[in-house]
Amino acid sequence: MRVRKVLLRVAAGLVIVPAGLVAVAVTGVLIGINLSAGQRLIERKIGPLTGGMVEISGLSGFLPQHLAVTKLLIKDEKGPWIELDNADLRWSPLSLLHLDAKITSLSASRVAVLRKMVSAPDTTPAQPTPASTAPSKLHLRVDLASLHVGRLEVSPDYTVTPTVFSADGHAHIHSIAPFLDGVTMRTLPVMDIALALKRLDRPANLALNVQTPRDRIALGVRYQEGENGFATTLGQMPQLDPLDLHLNLNGPRTAAVLDFGLGAGPVKAVASGTMNLLSMVADLHVKADAPSMTLRPGIAWNSIALDTDLHGPLMAPNGQGVLDIDALTAAGAGIGHLHARFDGVEGTRPEDTTAHLAAVLDGLRIPGSQPTLLASAPLTLDVLAHPLAASVPVVAKLDHPLLHASATADLKPAAKGQLDLALPDLHPLAAMGSTDLSGTAGLHADFAMPVTRQDDLTLKSTGTLAITGGQPQALNLVGKNGTFSLDLAKSPANILTLKSFALDGAALHLLVSSVIDMAHGNRMQTKASVQLPDLAKASPAILGNTTLTATADGPTDDLAVKADLSGEFGTKDVAKGPVALHADVQHLPSHPAGVLTAKGTLDHAPLVLDTAFQQDDAGAYHLDLNTLDWNSLSGKGKLRLPKGAKVPLGDLDVSIRNLGDFRRLIGQAISGHLTLGLHTTETEGAPPVVKLGLDGMLGMAQAAVQSLKVSGTIANPIDAPEPSLVLDLAGLRYQAMTGRAHATIKGPQTAMAVALNAAFQNVMDAPANIDTALVLNVPEKTVRLGRLAALVKGESLRLSRPAVVSFGDTMGVDHLVATLAPQGVAPATVDIAGTFKPALALTARLEHLTPAIAKPFAPDLSATGTISLAAKLGGTLDAPTGTVSLNGRDLRMKTGPAASLPAAQILANLGLAGHSAKVDATFGAGPSVALAVHGTAPLSKTGAIALATTGHVDLSVANAVLGANGMAVAGKIGINLNVAGTAAQPRASGQIGLENASFDNYAQGVHLSRINGALVASGDTINVNHIIAHAGPGTITLDGTVGAFRPDLPVDLHITSDKARPVSSELLTATINTDLHIHGQATTRLDVDGKVNIPNATVNIPNSMPASVPQLDVIRPGQKPASGTGSSLVIGLGVDVISPGEFFVRGHGVFAEMQGRLRVRGTSAEPLISGGFDLKRGNFNLGGINLNFTNGRVAFNGSGVNHKLDPTLDFRADRNASGTLASLLVTGYASAPKLDFVSSPSLPRDQVLSILLFGTDTHSLSTTQLAELGAAVVQLAGGSAFDPLSKVQNLLGLDRLAVGGGSGVDNGGTSVEAGKYVMKGVYVGAKQATSGSGTQAQVQIDLTKRLKFNTTVGTGGQVTGFTTPENDPGSSIGLSYGYSY
Repeated sequence: MRVRKVLLRVAAGLVIVPAGLVAVAVTGVLIGINLSAGQRLIERKIGPLTGGMVEISGLSGFLPQHLAVTKLLIKDEKGPWIELDNADLRWSPLSLLHLDAKITSLSASRVAVLRKMVSAPDTTPAQPTPASTAPSKLHLRVDLASLHVGRLEVSPDYTVTPTVFSADGHAHIHSIAPFLDGVTMRTLPVMDIALALKRLDRPANLALNVQTPRDRIALGVRYQEGENGFATTLGQMPQLDPLDLHLNLNGPRTAAVLDFGLGAGPVKAVASGTMNLLSMVADLHVKADAPSMTLRPGIAWNSIALDTDLHGPLMAPNGQGVLDIDALTAAGAGIGHLHARFDGVEGTRPEDTTAHLAAVLDGLRIPGSQPTLLASAPLTLDVLAHPLAASVPVVAKLDHPLLHASATADLKPAAKGQLDLALPDLHPLAAMGSTDLSGTAGLHADFAMPVTRQDDLTLKSTGTLAITGGQPQALNLVGKNGTFSLDLAKSPANILTLKSFALDGAALHLLVSSVIDMAHGNRMQTKASVQLPDLAKASPAILGNTTLTATADGPTDDLAVKADLSGEFGTKDVAKGPVALHADVQHLPSHPAGVLTAKGTLDHAPLVLDTAFQQDDAGAYHLDLNTLDWNSLSGKGKLRLPKGAKVPLGDLDVSIRNLGDFRRLIGQAISGHLTLGLHTTETEGAPPVVKLGLDGMLGMAQAAVQSLKVSGTIANPIDAPEPSLVLDLAGLRYQAMTGRAHATIKGPQTAMAVALNAAFQNVMDAPANIDTALVLNVPEKTVRLGRLAALVKGESLRLSRPAVVSFGDTMGVDHLVATLAPQGVAPATVDIAGTFKPALALTARLEHLTPAIAKPFAPDLSATGTISLAAKLGGTLDAPTGTVSLNGRDLRMKTGPAASLPAAQILANLGLAGHSAKVDATFGAGPSVALAVHGTAPLSKTGAIALATTGHVDLSVANAVLGANGMAVAGKIGINLNVAGTAAQPRASGQIGLENASFDNYAQGVHLSRINGALVASGDTINVNHIIAHAGPGTITLDGTVGAFRPDLPVDLHITSDKARPVSSELLTATINTDLHIHGQATTRLDVDGKVNIPNATVNIPNSMPASVPQLDVIRPGQKPASGTGSSLVIGLGVDVISPGEFFVRGHGVFAEMQGRLRVRGTSAEPLISGGFDLKRGNFNLGGINLNFTNGRVAFNGSGVNHKLDPTLDFRADRNASGTLASLLVTGYASAPKLDFVSSPSLPRDQVLSILLFGTDTHSLSTTQLAELGAAVVQLAGGSAFDPLSKVQNLLGLDRLAVGGGSGVDNGGTSVEAGKYVMKGVYVGAKQATSGSGTQAQVQIDLTKRLKFNTTVGTGGQVTGFTTPENDPGSSIGLSYGYSY
């Protein structure tokens, strides 16, 4: 018992004594760290303990529960990157015993993030971290009662501009374990977090509140900022200021209510509904709208609208969504209009649930040389997916007239499927690469991504390539039946295997296979072969065949390549002979070394080539020409080019003793000889000397050189080349030009003298010469021009004094003075002195520059006036300073219509100030034109603009030019326009006003008066504010907008007219009502939609025409009319043309009324027209005899023909004679009309034709009339099927053919006619009778663009008595439709 007590006391002592010592030590430490000396010790030790990353000063407080520091720095290798001032922490360390981090307050008067942290490179090898699936046991509670930062400063590294906030908040988190385990919505701990940020330098604030009671959530986010907020500074999108965003999510986590709203400038977006945050099932409505804006330079749209209702799982939602985007431009691409629709449908089984996306893109613009390639027709996308099916199958289709693509794939367990692509027309696609190619192409591909780590990625494809025209090589080598195939695989070991790539065509066979080990230095083993069985297919000048085989082995940075080319080569003049080439090259690409040999027979002569080459470790190149021998061509030598050297060392001799040996190879006569020699003399103790000699003579049909000689030496070619060379060219001839030249180059690199003297004849039909001498200093990069005199086309250029030009680090001119003197005019003077870089310090003057300088190159130019320029510049080329002045005096034309224009005066002064320039410029031309530009213009894309343009233009000043074309204008244009912003994103204000203007076209009968309105600038858009023109009793009005400073120039214009009579003349008077909408992008596609209504129109036919008919320009079959300049702009059509009636044609015995409707669709290049015009009533009355139109229609439906614009014809003209009704029928298509004659009662066709032409049957005709009738029938019928119109058209090769119905020249004889337009809308034709005894003139009036009304009046033939359809010299009436097929 006693022993037990002793043991207990010993044990207690063993526990109590250490515990007491620990307590005493802790107490001592706590007392020590709260003494001034202890706290100073901590300040000194904290740096070394943290590796210099933390530095503190002013440590105070009762540690550990109260910690305060005056300054805390967090550093990296570059120094402090975070600063804290007056940081204060109050907490309870003992609460950690209960796994609760209780923080009463955490505050700092200032926290500054000075810059981005620089991380030192981690040289420690990465160690794999074992994955742990066990949940964390650290259930630590966090309670932060108060957070306060008086001033939070963020550097421009993060926010572009310095930004200052204040921050307040609190946080209560029940446990941090879920965050350590990877928190989910289901495991989200109970929390109460709040944070409020307020900007102190701008109006902006952020409020965040999160509360997560058990199974519920309450989330609130609100962010507001005013102008110049983060949308401007971070996103460079000031249009999105001010910004107001809120997000609220409240309720059970299985049914949380969502309320989202965004207002960013004019952009609005809202979302509402309920969400099951655990199963991600939702019932949502989302709507967004963005009006017209330029978001950033190059990014703009007219409108964006989104409206969706979605229900069910977010991975496979049910419901609908619609997205519409109008005139979107971004990154050089653009869309006229995008309409996309989403439909999600829930199936009875999960695998039956579908998600369907359909999109239509109109007016698509793509970057590149053919931006409107896809704009002429819509691009459609259709995607159908089964998102809940086990394999997630997807079917996608992309369609456009130029491409048809479809894909089917299963996305799980790994993507696998097939792709089909068809390109029906390669020509526009090839044009993107500036290649002329016609044909079709098709592709089928199968792909599979690896399912497991042991599977390969595979791609197999086959395709067809049919080349039907364009580039001759592709057409002949590939042809119409080309095929290609690809078989590719990538293994898990990162080995890429190209099992085969094959291309086979009519005269081309290519096969490539390769294995690339990308895991081990990209080692490759590649084999390739190319067979060309007929070289004439590649180049008609070459005959024969060839086969190329090649191999490449080794790493890509040390390849060994072997190639063999063998075959037979010849030309049409050279017999084919065998030739073989062999190349063996090692150590590509860094130190190539190898051999190149050739042997064979060429033009009956043996060919031998034996060369070896290498690049040594010092970087020097070596070339050994062991043998070169063919006919009179021979060569031998050994050269080396040390690294950095410009002249090779060694010996080389190459000679062609008779250039005539090449005449059959090049296919033309050639004579002469050529010898080249290069020899190096190397003496011990002295630098080498290279002797160079070139001697030759050349004679060809187009060019010749009687003597070509280059001789001399280059001393010390490696260290300091010093040339002493002479060039002589004598007897030079190229076509009609002849001449000679002599040049010398002599001296060391520091003073290399160059002289050139040359004289030529027939240079642009005039003599030309040049005489110059200069000294070049290569090390210092300067040129001293001592002499320069040149003559071209009668203009002389002369250097007035020696000048020094620098072209190295310092670029400049030491006072260059030159004169440029046209013939008979005082010379212009150029005076330049100063430097361009590194600093810009330059003065320049240009005096007495006259239009006469351009006369030798523009002989028809006859103008007077002078231009002078003076500049004094400083700064740098990137940011110039100084002044520039331009003065143009008395500039005017001396000949032509513009000679009556007043003389123009130009005065401009620029004050350059780095990235901007002050502009003060005026332009005047008498009292009629006065324009002025004042303000600041940018010198870079980011430079500011502040320009004001004011002035006026009296439109009558243009009448001097317009009057020659029968036109006149009047009125005034007033300009008051301001442009601000930057060069990349200008913004305009002000207006251009049109006051009391008028326009007359006397030849057309066009008269527009009292034209008033304005173009009002607003930001990046020009508003067309109700420009109205009076036309007769009505008006024509133009309204809308043009995005003048927006990408792709979006256009939205409305043209309306009400009772407008824009044309009123002796020939045509028409009233129109229009409602047209022009919209789209002016760089890609514009669409014209609306209606044109013609309530009444009258066409007056004159009673007579001049006796002389203009000479006709007839385009015959096989010929093409002169083509104008094409435009890449696509114009879409959606116009209805309506004529309800009262469309009258009167005059010369004609009366007709028409009505109809046309539906015009498609594009201007390929219009689709439907509808037609009907003859409502009409007759032809001469001398009391009528030929009545009982039926007439031109219709557009395009069915049954190849051309969609081919109209159908249905015309009928009747004539009663002796109880018989004779009828002329014109039916069929305009491209193949059918002409027939019928009667009631039925008579033979010749009888019907007789009644129509002569008013009686054949039994009553005279002998002459019978002969004429027979000739007409035979000629029209052509001895075959009765289709006379096309027969005669083919016979004469005419584009326009008309047969006069019920009329003829010289008593009704048959006639043919061709003609041309003499003014817009008025056609004049000549008609010749088949008998040759009479002619007549025809007048045709355009009723619509293609529908014409025509009539004829005679000027030849003899008429006795009253004029009737039987004896009228060619009177006729009809409707026609014209189109060039």
